[in-house]
Order: sequence, then C-alpha cells, then structure tokens
Amino acid sequence: MRAWSWDAVYKVASLCGVIALIKDALLRRLPPRSLPLGLLRTAIRDAGQQMSDESKRVRVVERPEKATIQAFVNGPGPFALASPSFLVVSGAQGTGKSTMLKSLFAEYHDDRRWVLPVSKDIDPGGKLDLTEVVRQALRTQNLPQFLLSFQLIPTMLRTLSEKCSRESGGPLIVYLQLSTKTRGVPFTNDQCDALATEIGAFGRKLTYDYPLCKLVVELSVSLIADKIQDKFDMSRLVVVDPLPLKSFVALALEIPEIAGYLKMDEQSQEEVLKYFYLRAGGSFRELQLLLENAAKANASDAQGVKGEIDEWYREKIGPIKDVLAETEEEEEEEEEGWLEKFFRELWGEKKPKKEPKSKYLGYVTKVAQAGPKGYLSGGDDKETKLKMELRRLQPAQAVLRSTTSTRVALRHWYFVFYVLGETEEALQAAGYM
Repeated sequence: MRAWSWDAVYKVASLCGVIALIKDALLRRLPPRSLPLGLLRTAIRDAGQQMSDESKRVRVVERPEKATIQAFVNGPGPFALASPSFLVVSGAQGTGKSTMLKSLFAEYHDDRRWVLPVSKDIDPGGKLDLTEVVRQALRTQNLPQFLLSFQLIPTMLRTLSEKCSRESGGPLIVYLQLSTKTRGVPFTNDQCDALATEIGAFGRKLTYDYPLCKLVVELSVSLIADKIQDKFDMSRLVVVDPLPLKSFVALALEIPEIAGYLKMDEQSQEEVLKYFYLRAGGSFRELQLLLENAAKANASDAQGVKGEIDEWYREKIGPIKDVLAETEEEEEEEEEGWLEKFFRELWGEKKPKKEPKSKYLGYVTKVAQAGPKGYLSGGDDKETKLKMELRRLQPAQAVLRSTTSTRVALRHWYFVFYVLGETEEALQAAGYM
C-alpha cells in the first residue's frame, strides 16, 4: 500500500475544513423553526420533572419571599428594557433557600409550565462560562455545532420561549442555581466583582436586551448578589430570611440527619436548638455539621453540643471583634484651665486618659437595631464613609450586606447577636425573632 505524501494529507485536510465551513454556514442560515426544538423541549421537561420528584421528598415551610418570586414570574412580560428583568435570590447558607425555590419551580412544572433548572458550582478565581452551563443543561452535545456559539443562544431561547408561551401559557422559566463547592470557601472582593459582572451581564442579555425568559438566579455568596444589584439596576435582590424559631425547631426535629444526633429528652432538644438558633439564625447545614462533630468527640449530650456551638460561634465572630477593635483617631483635647491644672497638681493627681472609642461600634449597632431588612442612613456623610469602609473589607470579614442600593444589613446573624449584646430580648426588639 502506497504511503500518503504530506501534500496529499494537506489537501484532504483542507478539503475537510472547507466542507465543515460550508456545512456550518448552511446550518446558521436555517430558520428558527428548523431548529431541533423537540429535543430541547424534552430536555427541559425531563430536567423539570427530576426537580419536581426531588422536591416532593422534603417538607417545605411557607416563606414570605415565595410570594415576591411568584409575583415576578406571573407578571407580564418579559419585555425588552423592562425592569425588573431578572431576580437574584440570596441569604444565609443552609437556611432553606434552595428547598423553597425548587419546590416553587416544581409547582410551575407540575402546572405544565416549562422550567429549566440550571446548577453550577462556582470557585474563587474560577472561570464561569454561563453559555456552556446552559448548553449542558439542555443536553445539546449532539446538536449541530453552530448551536454551541453564544450568538445563537438568544435565537434558540427566543424560539423556545415563543413555543413555550403557546403551549404552556407563559414564557420559559430559567432557574439558575450557583453555589460553592466547599462550605465557607473564601472569595476576595475582586473575585466577587468578576463573577457578579459575568452573571449580571448574562442575565441582562437574556432578559433585558432580549426578552427571552423569566430568570431567577440563586446565589449562596451574598457579596456577589450585592454587587450584581449595584452593577445591574434592572435586576432585583430578594433576601431570604431564616425561619422563625418555632418553625426552625419543628422542622429540625423532622430531619433525620439532625434528629438522629439529638438523642435526649424533649426539653433538652429544644434548649440545644434554641441555643444554636440565637447564634446562627437557623442554618440547618451548620447545625448538622456541629452535631456530627459533637458525636465524633463523644459529646452528644446537651452540654457537649452547646460547647461545640460555643467554639463555632467564637470563631465566627472573630472578624467583627477585630473590626470593632479599631479605634477612632484621637481628637485634640481641650486645653485644661489653669485653675483645674493648679488643683490637680496640688493634690498630686494625674491627668485622666480618655478611653479609646471603637470606630464602628455606634454605626453597626444602629444597623443591627434597625432589623433584618436594613438601615437607611439618610445621607449622613460620616455613616456613608463608615459603610463604604466596611464593605471594602474582604468578604470573609465584611460585616455589611446591601439589600438595596441605599440600605445595609449585617451580613451574618451571629454578627447581629454579638453586636446587640448577645441577648434574645435584643434580637426580638430588633425584629429578628
């Protein structure tokens, strides 16, 4: 058999390349109705059905934030350049955001609406290609190559959304869930800024520039959600609050992974859960981890579990203790009168030194006492400066989270508990319980 020359190989490769270009060019000119919508429709329905099946395995507690999200999804539109064009849902980790959202969108799926759930882990410094994420969610690996380009995603979704509206009575609903792989993974301010830009730009293109779908983005990193709100004013931020204490206790005792570690009398169970709730605000995820650690340390009685909670709490409030330790610059002292100076020296007394004041304590106390929905500063220049200083801290130490462009709230419940004097009565007075 005669060996191929390099010239022949080059000619064959060139011919294959030309054929591929011609094929791709022809495919790009196909009208939208020629797209393989049947495959995409099936992929959407299958993904929605899987989410619906999973949501039926857990009990869901009604939350007020659910009505806000429903009002957005059920509202007219989407329309070009209409605001709000998409929602960003954030809140403390482990309090049940995902459970609520999956249950809500499962209801839409069961009502024959088209719901595309998309999930993706985000990492500090990692690249986030949301076009690729959507493609994988639609399971389009075997579709023509031209469908994989970003430019064709709007065309594909527009056609899907039009067909969806005709068949289901409403536009396509995209539920984008972005979470971290590792609990408590640190993100720098610049990394949060880059991810917020990528997510917000993608959301704007799908919902504001091109009215293609109803988009709800769930974010476990609150600072990224805040930055999206600041950068893209057509978005709206929905902050999911922890469950009330009674609901938290009742639900915790129904979760096998939690109740299995609380092998104690009913009074002790409620005591431990309340002790945790006051410091953590109802994170089921953190509670399960703490109970597991207590069991490994052979400290599963009430006192042992409370000791594990204390250790966790001391570590969590470390950053705000450091922040509150920063003192104001010493102001120039008023000149002492000659008579006061004479008698002080006569009696042999030293001039008393002023105790340094915490730079941030007064401000963060005002914020905490204003309740979970935030504090309106009223344009006070000093408070605005303090707020900006606090928000520029690294996310692991940031004690503030914006809930609108003008309001701020303490970033974590344990910060609130510490600032308000670590009393249940103070939390109740501020509206957290």
